[in-house]
Amino acid sequence: MQVIYEENFEVKEADLKKHFDRVSRIECTSNYSDNLTLDINTDIFPIDVNFKFSLRLAKRIEDSAKDESFYDPSIENNLVDFDYVMFGKVYRIAGEKESRLSVFASFGGLLMKLTGSAQSFQVFETDLNIFLLIKKL
Repeated sequence: MQVIYEENFEVKEADLKKHFDRVSRIECTSNYSDNLTLDINTDIFPIDVNFKFSLRLAKRIEDSAKDESFYDPSIENNLVDFDYVMFGKVYRIAGEKESRLSVFASFGGLLMKLTGSAQSFQVFETDLNIFLLIKKL
C-alpha cells in the first residue's frame, strides 16, 4: 500500500442539518492540529461525536505496478482491515504554501477537506486519484 497520509482523528461535530438521508458531514481534529471535514455515508458507516478513527490516504492499495486509476475488485483482500473505504480524486489544493494547505477531494460526490501543515501536504497534487481508508480505534 502506498500511503501518502496517515493520522488519527476525533469527531468534534456531526452534521445536524442533514441535506441527504444517508449522508452526514463530520468535523474532526487530530492530535497534530490537522482538521478534517468529510461526508460519510451513515447508512453504511454510522458515526457520531467523540468517535475516534484512523484515516489513511493512499495512492495505491497494491504494491504492484498495476494501473489503479480505476477500481479493481481484486484488491478487496487488502481492504479487510478497514471499516470504511472510498476511491476519489483530489480536485483542488488551496492555502499558503509556506504554512497551511487545504486539500479538497471528491469521492463520487462525497467531499473531503483536509487542512494541515504545508510541509506534510507536498505529496498532494490536483487530479491525484486516492483511496480513503478508515479504521475504528
